[in-house]
Amino acid sequence: MDFFKTQETIIKLLPLWQNKIARPFRQILDEGITYEMYNCMQFLLWFEDGIAMTELAKALQLPKQRLTKLINSLVENGFALRRSDANDRRVIKVLLTDKAKQYIERISSCDIESYKRNFKNMDMEEMEQFQAAVETLLRILSKDI
Repeated sequence: MDFFKTQETIIKLLPLWQNKIARPFRQILDEGITYEMYNCMQFLLWFEDGIAMTELAKALQLPKQRLTKLINSLVENGFALRRSDANDRRVIKVLLTDKAKQYIERISSCDIESYKRNFKNMDMEEMEQFQAAVETLLRILSKDI
């Protein structure tokens, strides 16, 4: 494998990804809402009854101290609540508020329109190739490498 070529390709890809994917997404987020906060809210959608902070830290691959700051920001913005676990009061669970669910829904619809504009010059085959490539990257980068 030619690691030099891979490195060169990644270096060429990063600014394109930043300009066409990351920046447009960050621009639709409300002021004061970071991508990390939004990602956490998206993850919390899966847990209607909340999830323990320790489990959330592990799932998001964040140190507990960083997650605490992140959850503090979500609570301050009215997007999350902390609740003691009914079975073990030492366990703190985090859950989304209705405000957060409405926010995610609004951002998701804006996000789709943003991506449609960015990829309007792609034909269906290119879109399918792009989707497959992104899924491959996610699968590979999600591994412990």
